[in-house]
Amino acid sequence: MHAYQTRRSNAARTSGAEPAVQGAEFGINGYLTEHWEIAAGYTLLDPKITSSTITGEVGRLLPNTARGTANLWVTYESDDAWRIGAGMNYVGHRFADTLNAVNIPGYIVWNAMLGYKITDDIDLQFNIKNITDRYYYDASTMPIRRRTTLFLALAYLYRNTSFRF
Repeated sequence: MHAYQTRRSNAARTSGAEPAVQGAEFGINGYLTEHWEIAAGYTLLDPKITSSTITGEVGRLLPNTARGTANLWVTYESDDAWRIGAGMNYVGHRFADTLNAVNIPGYIVWNAMLGYKITDDIDLQFNIKNITDRYYYDASTMPIRRRTTLFLALAYLYRNTSFRF
C-alpha cells in the first residue's frame, strides 16, 4: 500500500489551474496455489484544482483523471509448458475539462492470453486485448475507439533479460 500527495505549480497546462492530488494505491501479487497466480490493484485519487486564474475551477476535479482505477489478472500455469490468463482494467468516470462540464464515462476492458514455453529460454504468447470490443475513451483530448487487438509475441530470455519480438 502507498499513500501520497502531489502538488505542482509549474505543470504544463492550457488553463491557469494548479493541480494537487492525494491518493492511495493497494496491490497484491502472488500464487493462490501452485498453478494459479494473481495480480490485483486499486488506486483511489482525490485530484483537485487548488488554485486557478479562471473563475470556477478551484475545487473541481482535474481533467482526464479518474478517482478510481483497478486491475485484476489471473494466470493458470499447467504442469507442462502451457499457461492461460485473463483479466480486466477498470478506469472510473472522468471529466474532459477543468470546469467539469464534459463527462467521460468509466469503462472496463477485458483481456486474455495463451502462452507456451518452447524452451527454458524461449516463450511464445498470444494476446487478446479488449475481448468484448468495448467502446471507450483513452483520453479526453483524443476520443477514439480502441478495438479488439490480437497480437503474438516471441520472448527470448538471456541472462535474466527478456527480449520480445
